[in-house]
Amino acid sequence: MDNIEHIVKVVLEENADCDLSQPAVRAFVAQRVAHRLLKGSLSQLASLLGGTIGADEDGSAVIYTDILFGRESVNK
Repeated sequence: MDNIEHIVKVVLEENADCDLSQPAVRAFVAQRVAHRLLKGSLSQLASLLGGTIGADEDGSAVIYTDILFGRESVNK
C-alpha cells in the first residue's frame, strides 16, 4: 500500500500547479496516476516472474522471461 500512496503522491506533486477544479485537468491527472500505477504493477509482475520489463518498437510494454512456448520449450 505504501508504494501506491507514494506513486499517487509523486504524481500529485508533479502536477501541484494544476487547477484541479477543472474537470479536464482532473481527468489528465487521473490518467497520469493510472499510467504510473500500471507501470508499477507491470514492473512488480516482471519481478515476480523473474524477468525484466522493456519496450518494443512501438513503445508497448514487454515482459522478458526465460519461459519458452512452442516447439523450443519441449526440451526445457
